[in-house]
Amino acid sequence: MTLKERYAGVIAWFEEHMPVAESELAYGSPYELLVAVILSAQCTDKRVNMTTPANMPTPALSESFPTPQAMAAATPEQIYPYIKSISYPNNKAKNLAGMARMLCEEFGGEVPSDLKELQRLPGVGRKTANVVGAVIWQKEVMPVDTHVFRVSNRIGLTNRSKTPLQTELTLEKYIPSHLLPPAPHWLIQHGRYVCTARAPKCAENRFIMKRFYHAILACGGFAAVVAAGSCTKDATGGGGGGYNGEPEVNHDMEGIQRRNYLWNEEYATLSPDFGLPYDEFLGDVLMRMKTNDLDKKFRNGRWQLYSNIQRLSPVSRVALSADIDCQFPKEPVYGFGIVSLAIISYTDNGGAETGQYGFAVMAVYPDSPMARAGLGRGTIINQVDGQWITAGNLNTVYSKLLAPNGAATLSVADNQGGFGVSEHKLTAELRYENPVLYRDVREYGEHKIGYLVYASFDAAFDGELLDALQAFKDAGINDLILDLRLNGGGYVMSSRMLASCIAGARCEGQVFQYYRYNDARMEYPEMTAAETGQAYDESKERFYEEFIYGDYRGADLRGYALDLPRL
Repeated sequence: MTLKERYAGVIAWFEEHMPVAESELAYGSPYELLVAVILSAQCTDKRVNMTTPANMPTPALSESFPTPQAMAAATPEQIYPYIKSISYPNNKAKNLAGMARMLCEEFGGEVPSDLKELQRLPGVGRKTANVVGAVIWQKEVMPVDTHVFRVSNRIGLTNRSKTPLQTELTLEKYIPSHLLPPAPHWLIQHGRYVCTARAPKCAENRFIMKRFYHAILACGGFAAVVAAGSCTKDATGGGGGGYNGEPEVNHDMEGIQRRNYLWNEEYATLSPDFGLPYDEFLGDVLMRMKTNDLDKKFRNGRWQLYSNIQRLSPVSRVALSADIDCQFPKEPVYGFGIVSLAIISYTDNGGAETGQYGFAVMAVYPDSPMARAGLGRGTIINQVDGQWITAGNLNTVYSKLLAPNGAATLSVADNQGGFGVSEHKLTAELRYENPVLYRDVREYGEHKIGYLVYASFDAAFDGELLDALQAFKDAGINDLILDLRLNGGGYVMSSRMLASCIAGARCEGQVFQYYRYNDARMEYPEMTAAETGQAYDESKERFYEEFIYGDYRGADLRGYALDLPRL
């Protein structure tokens, strides 16, 4: 299939199945659309429409500032209350005030139809200008948001384009000019409702190119073209209809890694072997990079790789608590239930190293093979399967304990109750490891202290974390001990959520953290903002995220806020 044939098939399908495609933003004038598009950055159209229409039960933005002149007379502080439910209200309030003033001062209160002039307005980038131009004046341009960027890559309209500009130019080249005004709405709505970023709904809404008897597959974030169209995957991760998965899956995975992580200049000169098995592909590329000193290290006479992408086995999953959506499903972990290990180096009476090592168990998960064997914090592991731990096998044994293949016999000592040696045969289990290891409320005089041991910022267990915070709130704690000694990191969004709940109302509208990306991503701030969900501060040339004081994955964090008095 040629690229022109692919475009023809995709366009034919949309013309048949989506004959009417238009913006889902509510507006009554070019000015109102411009306001709505500025507000829609990193926010849903549904949320924006709740803010802007004047017929809403509460005073809406358009009712209080119906004209550019009215908004130009307002300060960002006056605009903020009307948009505080929208993402990044502080920055957007400043942009709206500045945009309105420039409209009145330089354009007589009229939204300019010239796209270059339009981009001079605060809060208006290339994508925003293209949206307004295409919707209001039917300009033959292609606005590229995160949905257009993702869907175009997945269904093969672009060849793994790296930037929104590349996507825009490619789409404008192959889509007939008279179809450019509706085309972005085709792709946006398909990306919004079917080809979603996570958990695409391909099984329920199969995207069929009827002319060519092909199905465009977009399952699990990967793209492939297969004969006669099954959108299901078998237990090995391959697809139906003879699809073996590897080349196309590797292409898509490589694109994700390249856009987000692999900025090494040498990497751009390599020719990855996309025909390798999925589990071997990334390792092959990283090990061939001579300048790669981040992912591989020379240890114990050989190169060792510290990055890996592995296909997960199909295992049943459990849902999050009812208050949190299932965007991040829990993944089962096969292991003994060890949370963390510390290396012990033994010395003789003179203080010289003996070459013998051990592992001190820092913590174990409840109801795990380790816990049921009576092994926990303070346990010292000296032998595994009859082997003493030495410098030569240290890394191998470490991996065997944290990521075992099956059973192992441990020779251990307990420094909590004595150093008597015992042996325990453990069999690894597939289980869900809740990072909320321990919580308690203790009282000391006037202090009611919540104590939380949190082992990982795992977004799949945000429901359990909120349950712990709710218990603290119900108990009326006035102090909190947050024990992160075993926490190796994880999702920034979970740390942001936790910090927001601890700080409470005083964090509203405050910046949680700033980001600076590599030059390739900083060159296209609007697209980077759309992909990451972060706002862009032009004055600092930084992206940022505010604390969350409101909706978080379906849960209202205001109900979990501790608002600790001594914070």
